Amino acid sequence: MYLKIFLNSILIIFLLIFQISFISSLPGVFSNINILLIFLVYMLMISNLSSALIYAIALGALMDIFSFSFFGAYLGSYIFSIIIVNFLLVNFFTNRSLYAFIALIISASILSFFFITIISNIIFIFSGDLLISFNKQFFSSVLEQLILNSIFMVLIFYLTNFLSNSFRPVFLVNKKK
Repeated sequence: MYLKIFLNSILIIFLLIFQISFISSLPGVFSNINILLIFLVYMLMISNLSSALIYAIALGALMDIFSFSFFGAYLGSYIFSIIIVNFLLVNFFTNRSLYAFIALIISASILSFFFITIISNIIFIFSGDLLISFNKQFFSSVLEQLILNSIFMVLIFYLTNFLSNSFRPVFLVNKKK
């Protein structure tokens, strides 16, 4: 049990360091990849809600320590995103296919991005000085993150499918006789 806790702690710290030090320093649009959110959705898909929530709490709390936004922005964002994505997974996506992976990472990315943006500017919203500017650059940033997270999730899906046969890349199989 202690070995499992230790290995999970090492994985969480590695992912956090990788996101903060490597991904954030990539040039151009590649710095918009959210490895932590991709990992959380992947954990939800291959495991269960409780495991994904434990990772979300740990990653969110550590990310809040190293970010300049309010404490709890990432924690709340990851927990909120995982709960909503789990609701979508259980009620709307009955299979664990490529299309479900893409739809869930897009949903999680949108929820997380807007939650962090709103929480980071909550004081300014109540004071009447809205700092969120819904302009072309804002929506471009959202779109870049959606596309990059989706591409990365597709790569993870095919890597997982190559290593094991638990997921299928098809949505509907049309068998003709």
